[in-house]
Amino acid sequence: MKLGFRLRCIDVGRRGTLYTAQFDDQQETEYDRFASDPECQAHEDNFDSIQARLDDMLGRYGFDDRFFRLEGAARDSVCALYYDKGPLRLYCCRWSRILLIAGYGGVKTTRTYQEDPRLYEAVRRMQHVDRQLYHRIVEDVDDRLRIMVDDHEQRFLGNLLFEPEDLI
Repeated sequence: MKLGFRLRCIDVGRRGTLYTAQFDDQQETEYDRFASDPECQAHEDNFDSIQARLDDMLGRYGFDDRFFRLEGAARDSVCALYYDKGPLRLYCCRWSRILLIAGYGGVKTTRTYQEDPRLYEAVRRMQHVDRQLYHRIVEDVDDRLRIMVDDHEQRFLGNLLFEPEDLI
């Protein structure tokens, strides 16, 4: 996948910073797509609980691993946020207790996300974000592309624009 994207900050709290991705082929960010999806909003109680959980994590708990279930591959940071075994899933990249990238998701009606084309695509996009971000933080890349994690300020520093020609 050579799809470009940009990381955008959604919210900064006392315990962490929430980001999302906006892909070149979408008008909305991944998180906005999730929040405005009529199917997600139809599960109002579950949707509101996920929103409240995000607010609690930003302000009180941080993005502790107990709130997430690992979903992608063993080598990535892709996970699902859901509440009280409800059917709604928000796929994310959990980079640390203080940094989370919220993606897209939806209602899980199948045993695994791989069986649902929409959920599978949401996870694949987050894996793409994770792989590109990891490359810019860990690998020896050109200074104009480098990204650093600022633990004190709880944010990513550097170039958060991922052009197709710069992708691995």
